[in-house]
Amino acid sequence: MTPLDWLVMAIYGLAILGVGWYFAGRQRDASDYFLGKHDLPWWAVMLSIVATETSALSVISVPGIAARTDLTFLQLPFGYLLGRIGVALWLLPGYFTGQQDTAYTRLETRFGTGTRRLASGVFLSIRALGDSVRVFATAIPL
Repeated sequence: MTPLDWLVMAIYGLAILGVGWYFAGRQRDASDYFLGKHDLPWWAVMLSIVATETSALSVISVPGIAARTDLTFLQLPFGYLLGRIGVALWLLPGYFTGQQDTAYTRLETRFGTGTRRLASGVFLSIRALGDSVRVFATAIPL
């Protein structure tokens, strides 16, 4: 790595620390942290969720697989988008009324304990499989 690379990394790290320090004083409690003071539009929450879930592997693999095939694989990102709009319309209202702090609380309140347990199990299974793929994909070049 060159000195310029180190300089860019240092500037980026300091910028991230500065932004965090600037916004840290604006939160009164955990509810402000998790719920954004009930002041976020649905589209901002949706984009935040998508940005948080999107990994470098997704950015590299989805277009690559889509380009090699007949573009049928592009239904995955479109499904993500539609799913996030659904979450924003049907699940987020519970967050903004201040009744729930997690998606699982909202699911249990709206649809029952069975739905919450099913969603938790599916989430854990899919995350385990996804993390396994990410670790394997990272190990290939190493």
